[in-house]
Amino acid sequence: MNFYLLREKSDTNVIFKNTGEGYDITECDKCGGVLSIIKNPLKVQLRDDEISDFYKLMGNNIIGSGIQDILIRHNFKGFKLSPIEIEVKNEERLLDKELFKLARIEATGKGVFSKII
Repeated sequence: MNFYLLREKSDTNVIFKNTGEGYDITECDKCGGVLSIIKNPLKVQLRDDEISDFYKLMGNNIIGSGIQDILIRHNFKGFKLSPIEIEVKNEERLLDKELFKLARIEATGKGVFSKII
């Protein structure tokens, strides 16, 4: 059995950059609830010096390559990975290859573990 310790960064280390035009907004006629779906890639600004495993940002979850590898390697289903656009404060960060492996994860169904041990 494997255990994983995830490093999470708070909202202060990543800033949401999408504008209102980047959404498809649907309102429920019965309850008035609003569903906002991002049309374009999620745009964020990273302010920390190291890549974390997990970022939570205004209803969006961003995961690093380590978590992506775990989910794929163990055949988890019920999620979709989407690319994100990253802006950094320090241009030297653009040399960090892990930076471009970050992705937004979205639930598409129940998380199913399909690997038989």
